[in-house]
Amino acid sequence: MSRSPAGEKRARILDAARTLLTRGGLDEWSTERVARAAGCAKGLVHYHFKGRTALMTEVARLLVQGAAEKRAAALDGTGTVALDRLWKELEREESSGELAARLSLLGSGDKAVRTALEPTAEQLMSLGAAIADALTLPAVTSAETRATWAMLDGLGAAMIIGSPRGALHEGFDRWWLTLLPA
Repeated sequence: MSRSPAGEKRARILDAARTLLTRGGLDEWSTERVARAAGCAKGLVHYHFKGRTALMTEVARLLVQGAAEKRAAALDGTGTVALDRLWKELEREESSGELAARLSLLGSGDKAVRTALEPTAEQLMSLGAAIADALTLPAVTSAETRATWAMLDGLGAAMIIGSPRGALHEGFDRWWLTLLPA
């Protein structure tokens, strides 16, 4: 099914906004720069998103959705193979700028944007199920899944600031032991 011309323009604007954010964060991000990158008039950005905050909120949702899907998919399989794939996914999030983009949106000061950065219940359930499958556990609680999401974001933030990868990887490996039954 093809998109309407308006849907294509909206998608192009979202893609441009996400790309600019992953490349440079919020410092030089503006609806004007997004419009230029999308090849459209600034008025179209406002038409489709009703302003900067609504656009940032939608970009935040897309970034979280992508992270949730890729993190859960990385855990396909069991044991250390699945955990190693999740580590590689975390490194990819960091090197692509996607994690930095999500973290920079935390500084926007807007409640709607911060709320959009929280994974949905469905996204957390999917990640929790993937964790349980990878660790061959009967279940992982919602609290454990939220804590795991936060741990992954925290490790990614530590990567961004240049913390030693070896120490971070060791912390990552040790985290999973906390989820295993005693």
